[in-house]
Amino acid sequence: MNSLEANLTTTECWNRLLREATDEAAAALHRWSGGEVQLSLDEVHQVAIEDAAAALPAVDGLLTMVVLRFDDSLGGSLIFTFDEMNSRRLARILLGRDPNADDISPELECSALMETGNIVGCAYLRGLADRLETVLIPSAPYYFQDFGASVLQQSLMEQAMTCDQVLVGRTEFRLRGETMNWHLFFVPGAGLRDSVEKLATSSPEFTGN
Repeated sequence: MNSLEANLTTTECWNRLLREATDEAAAALHRWSGGEVQLSLDEVHQVAIEDAAAALPAVDGLLTMVVLRFDDSLGGSLIFTFDEMNSRRLARILLGRDPNADDISPELECSALMETGNIVGCAYLRGLADRLETVLIPSAPYYFQDFGASVLQQSLMEQAMTCDQVLVGRTEFRLRGETMNWHLFFVPGAGLRDSVEKLATSSPEFTGN
């Protein structure tokens, strides 16, 4: 198998793995939101480091974020991003309130979003780990506001220290069928990327043998 074929196979492998992980997360979110919120895999980027900035999805501006890291030997991050208006809207829906209500404290909003990150993130990693026959244990979620592009670039730099290409997967949210400005970004660490590359080159499902 030449390098081009290997890259295509690895990208295909990532797409399948992340689609299955997204399905697990979508089922958990469906239960958690009472069927109000859905999610699906949007795209997977795997590009040379010098092209990473151009390939990053548009997440400019100050965003509310919930981040889970899995810092074992495989490593990586799950980054939930919301603009301010939509983070409030999601929190109110999850709390069973009117989306336009203004009687919910910032602390309660934060709690609802972090619990969402915990439920969806754990399901996502469980779906991925089951396929890789390993264990991915996330950190407790943490909540903050920052510029989305900056946070993604920092995560990608961790990959750039050990790889000549970077990879990021994006999952989109929909509320009652309407696509929202909420996203879940998956940024694998070097160890996890190595595991997937081995799977891509050894599994008959991906090699065609």
